[in-house]
Amino acid sequence: MARKSAAETFASNAANIRNDLRQHRARDLLTSEECSVSEITAELGYRSSSNFSRAFKTKTGRSPIGFRNSLNSGAQNSESST
Repeated sequence: MARKSAAETFASNAANIRNDLRQHRARDLLTSEECSVSEITAELGYRSSSNFSRAFKTKTGRSPIGFRNSLNSGAQNSESST
């Protein structure tokens, strides 16, 4: 079994950290509802909305729109119960 070089390990760790930060920022932006998915895509540096949506769904199990809708339905449910 070949060992990864220190440079390969660092690059892999850096990519994971970058992706985690992008996903965290995406959740923040989707929660704010001030940005469209296209605007979030551009802000986070993805080449296309489909690339962003795929990465987001892989990480969270939901599409960006599904994530945003689940937040909205939760807010509506809490408003109707008060």
